[in-house]
Amino acid sequence: MGDKSWTAEQMQAIETRGQNLLVSAAAGAGKTAVLVERIIRMVTDPARPVDINRILVVTFTNAAASEMRARIASALQKALAGSPGSARLSRQLGLLEQSFITTLHSFCLETVRRYFHLVGLDPAFRVGDENELALLRLDVLTSLFEAQYESAETADRFVSLVDTYGGEKGDLALQDLVLRLFDFARSTPWPQQWLRKALAFWDFEDGQDLDTVSWTVDLRAEITAEIEVALTRLVQAAGIAGREDGPGVYLPFLERELDHTRQLLQAGRTSWVELYRTFQELPFARLKACRTGNEELKEQARKLRSEAKKRLEHLRDACFQRPPGDWLKDLQQVRPLLETLVELAISFDEAFTAAKRGRGLVDFGDLEHFCLRILNTGEREEFSPSPVAYEYRRCFDEVMVDEYQDINAVQEAILQLVSKQDDDQPNLFMVGDVKQSIYRFRLAEPGLFLAKYHTYPAAANRGPDRRLDLARNFRSRRSVIDAVNFIFAQVMSRETGEIAYDEAAKLCYGAGYPPLPVSAGPGPELTEVYIVNHSAPVSESDPVDEPGVSDNQTEDGRGLFETPEVEAALIAGRITDMVQGSAEAPPVLVYDPQQGTYRPVTYSDIVVLLRATRRWANTFVEVFHQYGIPVYADLGSGYFAATEVETLLSLLSVIDNPHQDIPLAGVLRSPLFGFTASDLAAIRLVRPGGDFYTCIRAAADGDGALSERLHSFLRRLEQWRTLARRAPLPELIWQIYRDTGYYEFVGGLPGGVQRQANLRALHDRARQYEQTSYRGLFRFLRFIERIREKGDDLGAARALGEKENVVRILSVHRSKGLEFPVTIVAGLGRQFNLRDCSRDFLLHRTLGFAPDVVDPVRRFRYPTLLKYFLRYRLRREALAEEMRVLYVALTRARERLILVGSSKNLAKSVKTWCQGIPRSQWLLDDADVVGAQSFLDWIARAMVRHPDGAPLRELAGCPEPASDVAAGHRSRWLVQPASTTQPGLSALPEPLSFEPEKDSPQAPLVHQRLAWSYPWESETTLPVKLSATELKRKLDPVFTEDTAPLRAELGALTTRPRFMQRTTALTGSERGTALHLVLQHLDLTAELDEQDVIAQISVLLLRGIISPEQASAVDSAAIARFFASPLGRRVRGAFPVRRELPFTLCLPATHLYPGIPQDSTSAVLVQGVIDCLLDEPDGYVIVDYKSDRIPPGDEKSAAERYGTQLALYSEAVEVLTGRPVTARFLYFFANDTAYAV
Repeated sequence: MGDKSWTAEQMQAIETRGQNLLVSAAAGAGKTAVLVERIIRMVTDPARPVDINRILVVTFTNAAASEMRARIASALQKALAGSPGSARLSRQLGLLEQSFITTLHSFCLETVRRYFHLVGLDPAFRVGDENELALLRLDVLTSLFEAQYESAETADRFVSLVDTYGGEKGDLALQDLVLRLFDFARSTPWPQQWLRKALAFWDFEDGQDLDTVSWTVDLRAEITAEIEVALTRLVQAAGIAGREDGPGVYLPFLERELDHTRQLLQAGRTSWVELYRTFQELPFARLKACRTGNEELKEQARKLRSEAKKRLEHLRDACFQRPPGDWLKDLQQVRPLLETLVELAISFDEAFTAAKRGRGLVDFGDLEHFCLRILNTGEREEFSPSPVAYEYRRCFDEVMVDEYQDINAVQEAILQLVSKQDDDQPNLFMVGDVKQSIYRFRLAEPGLFLAKYHTYPAAANRGPDRRLDLARNFRSRRSVIDAVNFIFAQVMSRETGEIAYDEAAKLCYGAGYPPLPVSAGPGPELTEVYIVNHSAPVSESDPVDEPGVSDNQTEDGRGLFETPEVEAALIAGRITDMVQGSAEAPPVLVYDPQQGTYRPVTYSDIVVLLRATRRWANTFVEVFHQYGIPVYADLGSGYFAATEVETLLSLLSVIDNPHQDIPLAGVLRSPLFGFTASDLAAIRLVRPGGDFYTCIRAAADGDGALSERLHSFLRRLEQWRTLARRAPLPELIWQIYRDTGYYEFVGGLPGGVQRQANLRALHDRARQYEQTSYRGLFRFLRFIERIREKGDDLGAARALGEKENVVRILSVHRSKGLEFPVTIVAGLGRQFNLRDCSRDFLLHRTLGFAPDVVDPVRRFRYPTLLKYFLRYRLRREALAEEMRVLYVALTRARERLILVGSSKNLAKSVKTWCQGIPRSQWLLDDADVVGAQSFLDWIARAMVRHPDGAPLRELAGCPEPASDVAAGHRSRWLVQPASTTQPGLSALPEPLSFEPEKDSPQAPLVHQRLAWSYPWESETTLPVKLSATELKRKLDPVFTEDTAPLRAELGALTTRPRFMQRTTALTGSERGTALHLVLQHLDLTAELDEQDVIAQISVLLLRGIISPEQASAVDSAAIARFFASPLGRRVRGAFPVRRELPFTLCLPATHLYPGIPQDSTSAVLVQGVIDCLLDEPDGYVIVDYKSDRIPPGDEKSAAERYGTQLALYSEAVEVLTGRPVTARFLYFFANDTAYAV
C-alpha cells in the first residue's frame, strides 16, 4: 500500500492552528496517524516550534497512551536519523518521558496529587482497588440503611420508600437503586445539583395544566413520531388494497382510519387535551370479509393495518386511558418518595466520601471531581477557570483529545478549563467518530460530540471553531467499504441514528490493495450473508416477536440444536474452507502489509464478533473444538459455575462457618473427601434433628471406617480454620491445594489446563483482595456472594492466549480500535437488549428520573407519565447506540466481511423485509428502522433492495426492484438463505453410521442394556407439587369453576390492573375473590345484618383491602342472609374461627394417582387454602364458600364435584392437628344454599 501520503483533508487536520478543531474521523481514516503527525510537525515547526512537554494529549486507555508515545518516539527517531545533528530533535526525545501523553484519569491523578491541599485531601491518598471499593460501598450502604431504620426523624418516610421500591424480599432493590442513582449522578459535573434539578421535574402547582409542564411538549413529539409510524403502515396497507388484485373491500375502512390518524397527528401538534379527546375515538372496526383478490396481498394489508392498530391502541392505553389531571395527581403522589430517595442518595454520597477519606482512598470518579474542583472557581453549575487552570493554560500550547466521542460531561468540563477557551486562538483539538460511540452504558455522552458536529462550521474560517471530516478509509477493501455504505445509507439518519449518513459521513476507499495473484481463486469482492432459517416454537419464558430470533432450539431432522450451535457450526465450516481450502476453491489469501505480499489466511487472521459473548461464546468455543479449530474467547461468564471453583468456594464457606448444610454436603461428596450418598445418609441418621455438622461430630465419635474418615475430616477442617484465623487468605487457599492434591487432581480431568487456570485465578483474586484495606475469609466470601446475587460473573481464567494462532471470539465492544483480515459478525438475528428501557426506575441525562406509581397495600404498579416519556426517549437512544455497534462491527474488516444471522421463520420475515419496495429514496422509512428488533432486520431490509438480494425476494415472491434507487449500487453480495446449499460450506457434522456386528456373543448383553427402560417412567410426568384446586381438576374433569389467587403478586405491569380501569367490569373469578376478601375480614362479633355488612365493606375500602370495583361487586344482602342462616349462626358461635387458612400436605402419589404402581414411594406436595375452619368441642367443621351460580336442584351434583377438594381439606386438618373433622359444608351464595358433604 506504499509509503504514507496525506490527503488534503488530513493535511488540514495536521496543519490547522489557532482554532478549536473537531476532526470527525471515520473508521480506518488514520486518525491516530494524523494526531501523531500533527504533534511531530508542531515539534519540528521551524517557525513556531513547540516542545513535546507543552502538549497535553489525552486518551482513554493506557494501551492507547503507550501506543501513541511509541509512535511519537518512532517518528522522532526517524526524523533524527534524517538530521543526525539536530539538537532540538534530540531534546524532544529526552523530553518525551516527561510529556503529558496520558489517560484523562492519569492527568486528573497528577493534578490532584499536586494540588491535594486545595480539596482537603491527605497527601498519602491512593486509588482504591475495584474490589476494595465495592466492599466499602456495600458496608457504607448497609450502615446507612440501618441508621435510617433506627432514626425516629426519617424512619416513617424511609420505611414507606422501602415498602414502595424495596422489592418483594427485603430492601435489596432499593439498595441497588440508590447505587444506580449515585453512579449516574456522578457522571455529571455537579452530582447533588443534578439530583435536585431532576427532582424539580416533579414540582407542580395545584390546578396546573398538563400542557404547561416543561417536558410534555417533547413527550407529544415522541407520541407524534409513533403516530407517524402508524400512519406509514396504514398508507402502505391502503396502497395494497388499492391494487387491481388487492383487497378493495378494505379501502373504506383504511381511508376512515387514515383520516383519523391524520387528525391524531394534528392533535399531537396542538395540545395534550386535544390528543386525549381524539384518542378516545379510535375508529378501528372489524374488517369486512374479502372473498376475492390475492390472498397474499390480503394478508399483507391485514398485517400492516394490525401493526398500526397495535401502535395506536398501545399509545391510547398507555397515555390516554386517563384524563390529563389524573396524571398530574400521580406525579404529585410520587414526589415525596422521590424527595426521600434523593436525600438518601445524597446521604450515601456523603457517607461514602467520608469512608474513603477515613481510609485514604479515592476512586476514578473522585479523581475527576476533585480535579474539576481544583480547576474551577465557579459554583452552581458555572465554570470559571481557577488559578491552577490558568497555570495549565500557560503550560499547554495544545490540548488534544483522542476518542472524543466517548467523553462525559465531567471530562468535557475539565478539558474546557485547561484549554484556552477565552483566548483569541483556542487550542482544543478533538478527534473521534460519533458513529463509533458505543459506551453509553458506561455513561459516555455522545451528545457532546454531536452538539459540536452540528454547530461547528465545516468550511475554512477565521472563527474560534471548525469541523473537519476524514472519510477516506485506509483499512478495508473496496468491497467492505461498499457494503458498509450500502447498509448505513439506508438505516442511519439524524432521526434514527442521531447523525445523518450523508456524503460527509460515508466511507471512501483509500487503502489501495494490490491485485490478487491469478492462482488465488475467487477474490473477496463479495460480502457474504448467511441467514439460518429456524422454525422452532418460541418458549413463553423467552418471547420473541418476528422477525428476530431468540436463543431457542430448532429441529433439523437429526437432533435438537440451539441457534448458537447452528451458527457456530456454519461458521466453523466456513473457516475450515478458508484455511484449508475445499474442492471448489483453494485456501483464501490475505495481504500481509509487513511482508508486502499475499499469503494464505491463518486462524489468527479471523475474528468472530458477537454483540455480547455471554451464553453464545461458550457454545462457539465448544463447536469450534469439535471441528478442530483453535479458538480464544474472552468469556465474561462461567467462572463461578466451574465445578472446581464451586467446590473450593463451598470448602471456604465451611471453613468460615461449618454449620451450613448445603456447602458441607457438597464438600463431603466432592473428590476432596469422596463420601458417597449412602455415607451422607448414614451420617444424617445418627442425629436426625440437628444440622449436618452436628451429625458429623456425633458420627465421628462412633466406631468403624466411616467414623475414622469423619474424624480425619474434622481434624483437617480444624487445622484449616486455625490457619484462616492466623494466616492470609491466599496462604490458606494454597495450603488447601497442597493438603488435598486437588490442584493436581483437576489437572488430570478433561480440560485440566483450564481447570488449573481457574484455581490459580481464585488464589490470585484472594491475593488481590488481601492487598486492599479489607482482610479475612468472611468478607471475601461476602463479596463473592454479593457478585453472584447481582447476577454478575467473572470470566473463566485464560488458558490460551489471544496472540497465538487461534480464531478469536470477541464482543463488538472489545474489538473497537482493532482490525482483522477476516471479520465474521454472528448472532445478527438476536433481539436488541432493551431491558434498560423497561426497568422499574428509569434515568436520563436531561430528563432526570422516573419511577412507577406503586401501591404496596393493594399490590399494584403502573408507570407514571414521565416514565412513558423516558421509555420512548431511551428506546430511541438505545436503537441509535445499537446502530453504532453494528457500524463498529462491520468496519473491523480489512478484506473479507461475513455476516451470519438467524430468523425463526424466514419466509415470514422476508415478507416483512420486502414491504415498501421499490423505494424512490435511499433512506428506509423511520417506521422500519425504529421498528427493527435485531441487526438482521436492518441488514435484510437493505439487502432486498439490491439485485443480489434475489434469494430473499424469491422466498417472499417479491419482484425485482429495478426501479429502486438502491438497485444500482456497486456493492456485491452473496446472500445465502439456507446454510447447507452453498457449495463447499460445511454444515453440522453428519452422524456416523454403524453396522451391527453379526453373531457376537455380547449381543444379548448389548441388547439388554440398550433396551433398558426406566421402571418408574410413568411417575416422571407427575408434578411434585399441586394446589388443591389443580388436583380437583385433574380428578374431576367436569369441573369448570374459574379460580383466581386471593392475592396478586406485585409485578412490573405495563398497563394498569384491570380492577383499576374505569370501564372494565370484574370477571366471575374476580367477583369470587372479592367475596372471599370480605368474608375473611368481616368482624364476626358485629350485627352482620345487611346495613352492618355494608358499613364493614366501606371500612375495608378505606383501609385499601378491597378496591371500589370489588366493593360494588360484593352482594352484601347475600352475605347477611348467610349469617342469618343456621350455618352462618354456627360460624358466629364457634371459637376460634380460622379464615383463609393455608396448609401444605405431603401425600403418597398412589393416594392421588391410582394408575401408578402400588409399590411406588413417590410423594406429592399438596397446598391449599381453607375458606373457614370452625373449632368445636368434638372436632373441626370445614365451610367452603362458592360464588358460582348453580341451577336449582343441582346442588347435590355440584357438591359431588367439590368432594375431592373437601376430602383433601379434611385430611390436611386431621393430619396437621390430630383431631377429627366432624362436618364439611359447601355454601352457594348465589343460591343461598348450604349443603353438607
